[in-house]
Amino acid sequence: ETFAARDISGLSGGEKQRIALARSLAPSPRLLMLDEPLGSLDAALRDQLVGEVRAIIKAAGLTAIYVTHDQREAFAIADQIALLRAGRVEQVGAPRDLYRRPHSAYTARFLGFENIIPVLSVENGSAHTPLGTFAVDQPAPHLLLHPAGLRIDPAGSIHAHVEAAVFQGDYQRVEVLTDADITLVFPLFGADVRAGDQVRLSIAPDYVVPLAD
Repeated sequence: ETFAARDISGLSGGEKQRIALARSLAPSPRLLMLDEPLGSLDAALRDQLVGEVRAIIKAAGLTAIYVTHDQREAFAIADQIALLRAGRVEQVGAPRDLYRRPHSAYTARFLGFENIIPVLSVENGSAHTPLGTFAVDQPAPHLLLHPAGLRIDPAGSIHAHVEAAVFQGDYQRVEVLTDADITLVFPLFGADVRAGDQVRLSIAPDYVVPLAD
């Protein structure tokens, strides 16, 4: 009600987005379609409105199709995500499943994962790679060493040189160059490293993900 008499030029970006959502809900639609609804907003406001939009859609009992190129936004708002590639569905799943188990190298790269390594051969459930041998449940041309499963471990089998360690608030974003000349990137919580450090890494077996081409 407080916005009823206000000129549109006097509204902030977030206020305009809220009013647009209210107008779209006014006729009680059965299906709500939103195309990049928060794309023009700054990061802090976008994070706030994602939660509001999800809560409103749930409270109204609506089915909604929400299009976005922002992976974090999709994870925060969706019950199911369909990743499209050249007009075809590449993978469908719950946000947690998509994040943890991308099916293909394309999906992994789209989600921002960089730790994709080649598989040299697969024998008896073991994938041989330049970084060592990993247990797999299916043959695949590539493996994702999921960043959530990588950690610095004095007993780890992957030897690496720290190229960069960037402070990100709750964690450091660490980039290392392995002895096999493969770059790995992962978040480091509760510890500090510096560029130039020599480290050893290990990865939890559940975070080694086979990837199709």
